Amino acid sequence: MLADAFRQLDRDDLVRKYRALLTLRTQHVSAPPRSVLRELCREFPGALREYDALSELQLRSRLAELTDAAQPLPEWAVWLAAYHEHMRRALAVKAELRQVPPAERGEQIERALAQFDAAGPLDRSYFEIVAKPPQGRLNAWVFGELARRFGVSVALLERTLFPRAALGSMLAKREQE
Repeated sequence: MLADAFRQLDRDDLVRKYRALLTLRTQHVSAPPRSVLRELCREFPGALREYDALSELQLRSRLAELTDAAQPLPEWAVWLAAYHEHMRRALAVKAELRQVPPAERGEQIERALAQFDAAGPLDRSYFEIVAKPPQGRLNAWVFGELARRFGVSVALLERTLFPRAALGSMLAKREQE
């Protein structure tokens, strides 16, 4: 399970995700099947939030930007791929740590560090933070890490990746149905 969590996303992965979100939007007006959403969110944490926050037009626009392979990956897509990757890895590590009693977590962390030594800059503190994130919010920690990585504000990342205005209109539309 942890090995899959370290896979990097590319343009094709994001195109596949947006096609899936559009299919859900156009074929399942009220509520998409939970099993489909669960699988999508396992690979792309935050996909359900995108589904709720973005209109069909916004989803199509993002897909169009991604399918133009002659253009570099848009900045928002780089940020979003990093969000999905970071959150997927953190959720997988958290799930792995949850399976062992706190007293044995040190041993579990050491095994995980040995297993994923080549996966990048992971150290004991990463596992400890994921096990018990600041203010208890893993998502807030991931956004903070990405803001530091890209040199932008958390607010800009959140606003770009998951626009709130669209979320409000989608929720209002659902209430009318």
